Amino acid sequence: MNELLNKEISPHTGGEYEFQEVRSADDRRDALPDIQRAVAEGRPVPIGVEGEDENGDRVGHSMMIVGQEGDMLQVYNPWGTTTWVSEDDFVNGNMDKASDKDLPDAYGVHLPAQ
Repeated sequence: MNELLNKEISPHTGGEYEFQEVRSADDRRDALPDIQRAVAEGRPVPIGVEGEDENGDRVGHSMMIVGQEGDMLQVYNPWGTTTWVSEDDFVNGNMDKASDKDLPDAYGVHLPAQ
């Protein structure tokens, strides 16, 4: 995924991306300052979300954090929606508000390399 991001997004944002796993609330909380900094610089932050479908199978999806205001993150979903999600929801595994009920947990972010 980083190879694709670095090929397709980096030329437009001026820098490469690095994957950071964020499987716990503490990991997601620790990533927030870097996410905030990136979007303030106009650099979107791709995120991976995952969960289980009604059959108990693991499912995943990718979205993009494109903005931040106060304690809210603006999330673009390539299904055609843009939604404001609280930082608390991001940290505590409630990303289903930007996707669907099967995809609540952010497991990884792709942050611009420092």
